[in-house]
Amino acid sequence: MCSNHFSPRLELQSAGLFCCSKTGIKFQVTRPVTIVYELESWRKYEALIFKLQSGYEILGPLFNIKTDLEPGVVSAVYLPHCLCLKGFKEDMSVIKCAHIIFNITLETPTRVEPYYVVLEKPTFSSIGVLLYPLMWLKDRITKFVPLHGMVLIYWRISGITNPDHRMFRIHLFLMPCNLSVEMDIHNQEKNLGYDRIRKPPQIDSLYIGKTYDVKASGNASVSPETLLFRCSYVSELYPYTEITVDGKNASEGIAISIEDGNISVWRAKVDRGDIMDLESAMSGLSVQEGAIGGMAGPSVEELCVSRQSTAMVHSYPVKGKLTSMM
Repeated sequence: MCSNHFSPRLELQSAGLFCCSKTGIKFQVTRPVTIVYELESWRKYEALIFKLQSGYEILGPLFNIKTDLEPGVVSAVYLPHCLCLKGFKEDMSVIKCAHIIFNITLETPTRVEPYYVVLEKPTFSSIGVLLYPLMWLKDRITKFVPLHGMVLIYWRISGITNPDHRMFRIHLFLMPCNLSVEMDIHNQEKNLGYDRIRKPPQIDSLYIGKTYDVKASGNASVSPETLLFRCSYVSELYPYTEITVDGKNASEGIAISIEDGNISVWRAKVDRGDIMDLESAMSGLSVQEGAIGGMAGPSVEELCVSRQSTAMVHSYPVKGKLTSMM
């Protein structure tokens, strides 16, 4: 998931409905089959996507199904989406499956379920879910479109060798539940030397085009103090709020919240244990870099990806009523 070439390999031993435990995509198959696919970035196809008229929003990951399958072997594919159907009051016909090969074509799915778009008798290419065209939406205003959202937090320490000038820098991302976007952000932050803090990420509903307030406790500096929630990021770096805390003021932890007016929609605390873990990790990295002339080696996670470009991942049969995997 943390590589631009994350390629799960699913060995399905019988007919049935199976779900990939890593990405949530589901395949309904009629016989045993091996499926290899790649999780791609929408950025790769920005020139094609920009040709869409009347506006669009990306609603889910982009999957490149790489296995050449005989017709009928996969009777249906279930593509994850982040649209909150409970709050979506528009015509379902604006929910489309985008096929990308040399051009982009849009297909109406067989049906739309909570968290999944179902496409029966699928043909495979790079495929994902879009909301299109936006001009059909009520009053042509997209802020009424609710999405399942999430918060990602990355941080690093500046001045690790000098406690008197130590600063904690936190990047907070407010984003849709979209694994392709999460992958892009992770790669972006890793390249900048930031590590992820694991906090409960889920937010029930966020609205496209709405601005949310970001607040932090104590003497933390927050810039910018608001984030505009968007869904379709292609050519630019993903926007974030930077929270900066003097190391001397971080001993009691940092409480962070995201608010819609006076209503809190998400909150978490970076506690003393998180800070101690980061200080320990950064201290070890500093020693390692000094030992090898300032060149940091790849992480264990990166080594695993580079040595096994096609990963065997767990899939499991889905029985009975389909439920959300998000």
